[in-house]
Amino acid sequence: MHRKELHELAARLDSLAERLTAGCDRRAKTQIRVRLLKLLLQQLPQIPAFSLSDIAYLLHLEHTYCCKVFRELAGQRFSHWRRAIRIEKAQLLLRVREHTITEVAFAAGFSDITTLERNFRTELGVSPRMFRQLGVGAAEPELIAP
Repeated sequence: MHRKELHELAARLDSLAERLTAGCDRRAKTQIRVRLLKLLLQQLPQIPAFSLSDIAYLLHLEHTYCCKVFRELAGQRFSHWRRAIRIEKAQLLLRVREHTITEVAFAAGFSDITTLERNFRTELGVSPRMFRQLGVGAAEPELIAP
């Protein structure tokens, strides 16, 4: 996420958090920030460039604590969660067939096509190209041997 956008979002979250936590002790403030993290989890799939450091910064939580809380809320590490979101977005874009695989890689939040291909093979057992060739309505990629 761009720093300017991050600072704007942080300012809005700070304003909301201050209104919600007025008169609360530190523990209650932290609990409210954790609730804000839950709300952010619902929006983050739309913002693939978010990092866990960004989230910790936004919510004024220690990075280590944010990792722990994220894992408790999402049931997995942030990196695994973000990769799954990116692969899901890539699958949708590959089905459309309007974009090259390189364009899909960047649009889904991967740094390059090699990273997309490696993650796609790891998670689904097929390359993005093969996934596209299978087309909509084909057998689920998880069931296909690599």
